[in-house]
Amino acid sequence: MVVGSRLMAESDSEFKRLNRFGNKIFLWSVNYIFKVRLTDILSGYRVFNRAFVKNIPIFGGGFEIETELTIKSLARSYRIVERPVKLVPRPESSNSKISIVRDGLLIF
Repeated sequence: MVVGSRLMAESDSEFKRLNRFGNKIFLWSVNYIFKVRLTDILSGYRVFNRAFVKNIPIFGGGFEIETELTIKSLARSYRIVERPVKLVPRPESSNSKISIVRDGLLIF
């Protein structure tokens, strides 16, 4: 699985302070439990090969799906490669679908 990391040093992404804080909490937890050094487990920018898609059953349907994909990949010892991507600010006329508390609880 290839993940577009918004948090690598080369990414230069703009995050809201609370979103970055929540991301770091989940990131630290996964890195600690699985003894890995990932930089962005909540990124939705992902690429999979056919074998991955056929062998990873997914049950989540919202913002928690990224965490589910990451944990299942690590549990099966699949390789995860991260590449830097730049997250730009949302246009002023658009609204975010993220509910920090609700989505944080779902991810947890």
